[in-house]
Amino acid sequence: MPPEETEPTRSGGDPPAQPAPARAPSRPEAGRRHRTPRYPVFLFTGSATGLLVGVALALYGGGDTVTTGAGVLGYFSAFGLIVGALLGGTLAVVVESAMNRGQRRRSRKG
Repeated sequence: MPPEETEPTRSGGDPPAQPAPARAPSRPEAGRRHRTPRYPVFLFTGSATGLLVGVALALYGGGDTVTTGAGVLGYFSAFGLIVGALLGGTLAVVVESAMNRGQRRRSRKG
């Protein structure tokens, strides 16, 4: 008489594969994640916008006979770059402050 089998086997005679253990999710909870704005992105975007505004002002602004077009374009472009970078950095700080304020409110509730 053949011995009784306690577990069914596959055709190859191997026992059935065990299911893989459940793994914990690798991403942290969305509510507990601390995000900060990417400062270089804000600075670059502000600088690029300031440069475009400076070029537009230099090209379409009223000209005079004392200065050359290239000089005005250079000064307005540099001024636009600096002011745009400052405004972009300021905006990044404001965004980070608002995000931290919201994070503190959520942590007090929970």
